[in-house]
Amino acid sequence: MSPMGLVFNWSLLAENRGNGLSARLAVVRFKGQCDAANLTALNSRSGVLGWTYMTDGVIQPFTDIDCDSIRAFLGGDLATGPKEDHERTYGRAVGRVLAHELYHIFVKTARHSSRGVAKPYYSVQELLSRDFQFEQKECDELRRYWSDLVTTGF
Repeated sequence: MSPMGLVFNWSLLAENRGNGLSARLAVVRFKGQCDAANLTALNSRSGVLGWTYMTDGVIQPFTDIDCDSIRAFLGGDLATGPKEDHERTYGRAVGRVLAHELYHIFVKTARHSSRGVAKPYYSVQELLSRDFQFEQKECDELRRYWSDLVTTGF
């Protein structure tokens, strides 16, 4: 999301003392092993990689990223690449899944795009690619959200 000029302040929920101020908040839970250590050579081609919660049709600011599912999905393809690139490539893939879920939260939509990071499913090659981004429409929606945030302070 940084190519769009979006900047995030990250903090651990466990360190929250209840005295911080945030104009917009998303709570992200990373589940499973979130690194590229000890990858298996097998891929699992199905499964949900991340999800955002809804209540009565309203998007909630809570999302889960399933690192184990991402590892299984990328497994063999990631393991065959240069070992020194595993962590960076895996981290970029996790970042794309997270960006997808944050899109739902910040734009307040369950809608998906037909292409790019906002589409409902990915190929292994897309997640491992150096160039896989949001489509222009979704970039514009996120920029509008950020612009509104700066303008209103909320």
